[in-house]
Amino acid sequence: MPETPRPKKSSQISLVIIGLSLGVVLIALGRWGVGYTHTLGLDAEEAGDHQTARSLWGITAAMGYTPSKATLGALYLTGKGGLPDAKLAGKYLADAAEDGYADAQSVYGMALYTGSFLPLDRTRGLYWLRKAAEQGDLEAFNFLRVAGEK
Repeated sequence: MPETPRPKKSSQISLVIIGLSLGVVLIALGRWGVGYTHTLGLDAEEAGDHQTARSLWGITAAMGYTPSKATLGALYLTGKGGLPDAKLAGKYLADAAEDGYADAQSVYGMALYTGSFLPLDRTRGLYWLRKAAEQGDLEAFNFLRVAGEK
């Protein structure tokens, strides 16, 4: 006799319901609501609640909010709030970098250049690090200087 699937934990079900409800509210509120929800994710991250931050940024990143794509990519890169996922990290960081977000360009470039978390690709890493440095990103500028790649 086949095993009956176990029901999800009530906390998981609650998160799904909250996420769906939040998505409806965000659509109604427009850009302001997306920015506010991103800020709630920042508050959760600062409090050490990486799972909530990941959930909130997942919703706003799906709506195209660039800062959420960048921060969500960084969480997937490091594994905070769940398992690391290099493929998703690369996707979100690349999307935010393409959108012109200097922080994402810097993080994405460093990860590619060093081969840390993402497959080694120094050419693409340098490209994104230089783009970030051109926008005044000090981490990217210092990384390029120390690496001798100015």
